[in-house]
This record gives sequence, structure tokens and C-alpha cells, in this order.
Amino acid sequence: MRWHKGILVPAHIEKYKVIGLCVPERLTVHDMISPRDKNYVTILDVNTKKIFGPAYSGVLLSNIAENFHDHFPSDESLILMLQSVFMQIKEKVYLCNSVITERSESHNSVGILLSSINIRSCDAEIIKYLRRLALRSCV
Repeated sequence: MRWHKGILVPAHIEKYKVIGLCVPERLTVHDMISPRDKNYVTILDVNTKKIFGPAYSGVLLSNIAENFHDHFPSDESLILMLQSVFMQIKEKVYLCNSVITERSESHNSVGILLSSINIRSCDAEIIKYLRRLALRSCV
């Protein structure tokens, strides 16, 4: 993308996976993104060294946040825990792909399947997104 002056619009967010912003002195990164679009992006503010993103209310990633600082004496143990969490997520994506492709795929069938295995809210959105990515990479 060429240098752009002005706020980001939804088309930018949909088209590009990573966007770098040069923020003018008197503004913040939050001034460059509309409040509605902030729910769809994660912001790494290098000036303040903070990460801002949509609120997470699921359980799949909660182990990472809860145990991150206290329980990992080494990088290896942290990596093993992260691999375990990602394998659980991968299992859910695989389940969705295998069950849904066996049946006729309807618009709501993924949501019904996720609800039946107790995957809700943010976790369901994560699984649906990863499922779409997996289907695109197989095609």
C-alpha cells in the first residue's frame, strides 16, 4: 500500500494483514482508526509498548493469559504449553472440517457444531476464522 494520509477504513483492514502507521505528533494510533473498526484489529503501539485489541471472553486462550508469568521457569516450558493450546485449537478446526464436509454444508452448520461441543463467543469466531483459512489453503 502506498503511504496514506487519513484514518484507516474497513477496506484497508480487510485487504492487508499488517499495517504500519506513522502517527503525527499530536495524535495517537487510536485517532487513526475509527471506534467501530477497533473491534477488528490488534494494535501494537511501539511508543507506549502496549498491545490493544478486542476483548476476549473465551476459554481456549485463557490458559495463556492466566499462567503466562507465574508457571514457566524456562522458555521451553512456555513453548510446550503454547503447543498444547494450539493443538487443542487445531483439533477443533479439524473436527469442524471433517464433520461439516461429510454433511451438506449449510451457513449455520459450523455454529451448531461448535455450540454442541461447548465452543462459544470469541472461541467460536477463532475456530471459524481458522477453518476458513484451512479451507482456502486446501483449495
